[in-house]
Amino acid sequence: MIYCGIDSGARATKVVLAGKDGAVIARSLEHTSCPPAGAAAVALDKALEHAGASRRDISCITATGYGRNAVEADSRVTEISCHARGATCELAGVRTVIDIGGQDSKVIALGAGGEVEDFVMNDRCAAGTGRFLEVIAAILGVRVCELSDLACASKKPAPISAVCVVFTESEVISLVSQGYEKADIAAGVIRAMGVSLQAILGRLVVRSPALFVGGVAHNVALRDEIASISGLDIGTACHPQFNGALGAALFSLEKTYPKRYIRA
Repeated sequence: MIYCGIDSGARATKVVLAGKDGAVIARSLEHTSCPPAGAAAVALDKALEHAGASRRDISCITATGYGRNAVEADSRVTEISCHARGATCELAGVRTVIDIGGQDSKVIALGAGGEVEDFVMNDRCAAGTGRFLEVIAAILGVRVCELSDLACASKKPAPISAVCVVFTESEVISLVSQGYEKADIAAGVIRAMGVSLQAILGRLVVRSPALFVGGVAHNVALRDEIASISGLDIGTACHPQFNGALGAALFSLEKTYPKRYIRA
């Protein structure tokens, strides 16, 4: 049988299929549509195709994320719990989860057994999220995935004082007109994002090791900046954007076998 997790995020919908042993069988990602159920159905069908399976093979579906209530599922679990569960599968002994997605960011403090102790979420402002990086990349005329390498190549990060999307956009445009190098602007933006996230980290008791998840976790420069500012030992999940869906899939498995604690 197959155990499914669907993470219906604000910008992307992720599906993970796991087997009875908790091992991932297939993953799939689609841009979140309106209504979210459409993207979830497409992503699920693609994941099943990759797995060579059909919906009849699914024992349980757990949904998480912003659109979880709009997705057809057997159970629904908050993204906080799912990110914590996925992280404990990814990194043994993880104590802090840093999730930066398309529209929000969150930090989750875990106990020694992987249980959620506390969390802080910033979903009021897009600053420091994937959407924020998309705006900056567009101004610089580069792809989002190039921002990390650009920042790492900088010798002197440009001064960025704002972390609001609107104000930072104006600030970056001004820096471009002043002749600043793209690499230095990218590094300045990453540094500003690190400082902004440290303000969130400071509201919790955080410990190492930490795991960086979410789509923005592909940005190595940001991970290193956060580690430098916070002093945390931070690793990046192998498939960071799918961490929440992985946790949801494991909840599906544990719902089916409640007396067994599955750890892949």
